[in-house]
Amino acid sequence: MNFQMESRESNKDLHVRVSGIFDGDAAEALIDLLRRMYNGAGRIFIDTRGLADLYVHGCRGFRQAIARESLPVERLFFKGEQGFQMGPDGSRVLVMKKKSCRCKGACRECACAKRLREHHARAAQRAAMPESCAG
Repeated sequence: MNFQMESRESNKDLHVRVSGIFDGDAAEALIDLLRRMYNGAGRIFIDTRGLADLYVHGCRGFRQAIARESLPVERLFFKGEQGFQMGPDGSRVLVMKKKSCRCKGACRECACAKRLREHHARAAQRAAMPESCAG
């Protein structure tokens, strides 16, 4: 299957994480999940950061179904920039900052480890330079 959803409830809010390809079938599946899971009390958060492709007919169908189902758009929040394409008027889009690595260089593959190695290499080069060149 090219589309997947995970959902959970927290403090009366419904959180849904979607991933894969968002087409007409995916829009129907998401609406069905919202219809079954949303209790009408809290907010709905849809995390779109895992979506690889969005199709126009999927986004259009989703917006139309939201209106048809009378889901409260003022309580609908999208996480990720794809929410601008998916969300109906009145919903909100939360653009999430990318999390930085907190390994402090302990991981071999992450960017911060590379920056730390480069920093140490430059410091070693400066230390090895004669005093007249360092100034």
